[in-house]
Amino acid sequence: MILRSALIFFVALIILKGSAFARHIDHVRATVHAWAHAWQSQNLTRYMSFYSPAFRSGELGYKDWLNKKAQLFQKPVTIRVEISDLWVFIEGNRATARFVQSYQGPNITDTGEKTLLLVNTNDKWMIISEKWTPLPSPAPTSEKLTTITHQQTLGPELQPSDQDIQNQKTLHPNEIIVKNIQFHVAENYEEVCLNLNKFTIPVIFSLENKKPRMVIDIKDVYVWTGDYTTPVNGRLVKQIRTYLHQKINKLRIVLDLNPAKDYIIDQSYSPKEDSYCVEIK
Repeated sequence: MILRSALIFFVALIILKGSAFARHIDHVRATVHAWAHAWQSQNLTRYMSFYSPAFRSGELGYKDWLNKKAQLFQKPVTIRVEISDLWVFIEGNRATARFVQSYQGPNITDTGEKTLLLVNTNDKWMIISEKWTPLPSPAPTSEKLTTITHQQTLGPELQPSDQDIQNQKTLHPNEIIVKNIQFHVAENYEEVCLNLNKFTIPVIFSLENKKPRMVIDIKDVYVWTGDYTTPVNGRLVKQIRTYLHQKINKLRIVLDLNPAKDYIIDQSYSPKEDSYCVEIK
């Protein structure tokens, strides 16, 4: 049985509206970078201007958050806030921004994944929710070692070397293994399917400009054979690129698309086969 996006797991349809969509994404990205700069400069007024009065983080509302930050900013110290691997997903007047946040202060240094939920109010993106999750620490060396191999179907450059196959990799409890990536061409659509070791919900978003791209991010991937580029030369999908972010254990799959006015994206998952597919029209 195949579970379609419209039923349970996914937003059924994402229609990407060219330059207007790209402009909103750029606006959110600029807002996130400006927010980080205001935080680093410890300018309380500027920093809080990015937050909606409806903001909540756990049990803290806007006023609680303001009081908390006012106490922290009262005695300015040198801090450093860096963001990387930023992606943005927009649906209607709401946006999700997720990125890796590295913080350095006089007493604390940490790295984690930050998720900001924003709402567009009077053409301004305001933060209404904030969540930070520390990145997973390396697994203990006492964990059982299991040999993991990959079978890629996108060309010889994606095949692991004999040395890769012989090397034993630590199998983490929540590890996601992408067994292979397949590209299918039909009369009215093109499809990219991932065969996995178990169910997971990837994060998918688009980058719209002169070189449109569809990005699929899969967390908890610890093993991949490297950075690859595979031309597929479809009508819509030109090539597929993969890259493993080893620091955060995330596999990024990028579909380089041919320029078009609109793309319609449909996602589906087959529990029986543990396969995840993205259909592009």
